[in-house]
Amino acid sequence: MNIGRYGSLTRFMMLFAIGLAGLVPMGCDKENPVDEDEDLLTADLFPLAVGRMLVYTTYELDASTGQKVESTVHRDVTSIQATVTVGGRNAYRVLDSIYTTNGTIERIDTTYVALDKGDLYMWEGGGADGWYPFFKRSAGLNNEYIIYQYQETQDGTTFNVTLKGKFLPKESITVPIGTLDAYKVELKVAVQAGSFTSEWVDQYIYLAEGYAVVRSTFPNRTEQGSNAKIQGEESLLVSKNF
Repeated sequence: MNIGRYGSLTRFMMLFAIGLAGLVPMGCDKENPVDEDEDLLTADLFPLAVGRMLVYTTYELDASTGQKVESTVHRDVTSIQATVTVGGRNAYRVLDSIYTTNGTIERIDTTYVALDKGDLYMWEGGGADGWYPFFKRSAGLNNEYIIYQYQETQDGTTFNVTLKGKFLPKESITVPIGTLDAYKVELKVAVQAGSFTSEWVDQYIYLAEGYAVVRSTFPNRTEQGSNAKIQGEESLLVSKNF
């Protein structure tokens, strides 16, 4: 499933190392009120079936302006290959073919996904506990939920890392395949060590009924502490075969 160049939770784990350098005290943010949306719970946001394919155009964002870097434009292809049993769940094997700007395949990532009462889980291994609720729409709108938690000790300091998700109301967005109403999913990474924490929005994913992921954006951001610019990336749905 196309959710970015690193796929599933791999990007989150890589960003763990980045976050360690920028720990700063954080205050509490006022959360938006929880809103139950029947359309969110019943919409066909994950039209999974073997043989289905989606094609995306992907590019990097200029670290200063946030605009598309034309020289980085390439395509990614997501295809649903088979149904399998993984970690005690009936799942789909999904391949993400990542292309270079020259049109050759750079790599192929494999992801396993499963639906459970409308929520989409992703497999990261490790037995039954290896399934994580990546898209937990049962949490409702504007309600933050935990996708994954990880702990690492380095040089005697223990770091607790959390990936959080939140469904936001529909927005009208225009991507190459058309203009669609899509739910916006916000993904945040939080790193905590003692009394110090760092938290940032890592990604926005847009889900449209009957389409699945139609846009994925890793926004540019400035790393806290070092002020280093971290370049973003965006993927837009171009076509599908269903």
